[in-house]
Amino acid sequence: MPLGSAVDIPTADRIVMPMADGTYSFTDGFGASRPGRSHLGQDFAAPVGTPINAAMKGCVSRSTESYQGYGVTIQIESIVDGQAVSTVYSHMTYGSRAVEVGDCVEEGQYIGDVGSTGYVFGSCLHFEVHINTVAIDPLPWMRDHVS
Repeated sequence: MPLGSAVDIPTADRIVMPMADGTYSFTDGFGASRPGRSHLGQDFAAPVGTPINAAMKGCVSRSTESYQGYGVTIQIESIVDGQAVSTVYSHMTYGSRAVEVGDCVEEGQYIGDVGSTGYVFGSCLHFEVHINTVAIDPLPWMRDHVS
């Protein structure tokens, strides 16, 4: 993890959905076909400007206005059940990032707004969960961990 040498990665005791109930609908899920690869996360379709929150306590390892096809992206590093967990929040609105690399956040803390940046059709939050650097299907993992 990029922050490992500079910041102690916090243990997340509580996990929440990255958006408030009723503000989104699920669209493309993990494994959906993409040109040259499969979809590595879950899309939460929502209007541009819908608030996005950190799913768990952690520290920001990426906060950028442009990251490959992901557009505006934030990545947060955490420890859950003794494992390194990275959460990725993408396609956010330009200028909406409320955290920078090195900032540490609490679960439910506002981090930015839904947008349509990068390679995407329509506005959504693209949300990924990586366990020990391996992308997993976020929905079953979240169902097992959300408080």
